[in-house]
Amino acid sequence: KSRLLELPVQNRLKNETSDDFRFSAAVASFGMLLRKSEFLGNTTINSVINLAESAKGADSEGYRSEFVRLAKTVDNLEFVAEEK
Repeated sequence: KSRLLELPVQNRLKNETSDDFRFSAAVASFGMLLRKSEFLGNTTINSVINLAESAKGADSEGYRSEFVRLAKTVDNLEFVAEEK
């Protein structure tokens, strides 16, 4: 037997996400840019670079810094290709 329950919903969402989450989002967005995904939205290579740089956190192996360098290289390659 069902019964109606009415309860207020409180907004308890955190506005902050972890470095790992944001960095993963940057990597996923980068892949979508490379594949020219239809789900890309308004993501740009600069937004990927900014997000990745802000989410590097503890990068003891240097992999996150290397990703940022890779994204910057792709940005420079696209700029050169557009000039031709």
